[in-house]
Amino acid sequence: MNNIIKLISEFTEDEYVANSNKYNSNIKNEGRELINSKPKKYFHTIMGELSFGGSPDELEDDFMKQFAEVNKSILYTKRTLFQIKKYQNPVCGNILKRHLKDNILYLCYTSNDEQIEGTLLGYSRVFAVAETDEGIKIIDSLYFYKSKVTYTLSPEDDTELRKLEHVIEPGELLEVKKFQAPIEEESLKDYNQD
Repeated sequence: MNNIIKLISEFTEDEYVANSNKYNSNIKNEGRELINSKPKKYFHTIMGELSFGGSPDELEDDFMKQFAEVNKSILYTKRTLFQIKKYQNPVCGNILKRHLKDNILYLCYTSNDEQIEGTLLGYSRVFAVAETDEGIKIIDSLYFYKSKVTYTLSPEDDTELRKLEHVIEPGELLEVKKFQAPIEEESLKDYNQD
């Protein structure tokens, strides 16, 4: 469990640095590329091309400079880690399960990465972490939606093809490690459940 806590803590810190510097025009291209690449190393390559922070050339033209000035007030925040649930025998899509080394899965419940006015601190993203052929990696980025963990927010995306690369069911719950209780009602209800 300590390796999972370390991975999620380091990821959320690197993600925060990338996001909070998205509109920082004082960072040059090489520095921006380095900052934006750090969060990607925590994800398995099955997750495909991921984007963090801003594009190196994004702040080069006048329109984007004005856009950055307007949007730099977006308050990015480091995700809060609420809890980690350890499961065995997860049900994963056929493509994803080929990369797993064992039958243990960790679900890491985190908050949003932006401060959104009028919302209470609660679950937003649930990162699925497992031992893979590439080491301990985030293998899926799930949502907490309508009181449950899901890999999609819309029924149209729930296709057989999409299921091939996702965690479908986490499996049998073995252990729960709690860090901080959420405030939002549905999140708190789930937090207090186990």
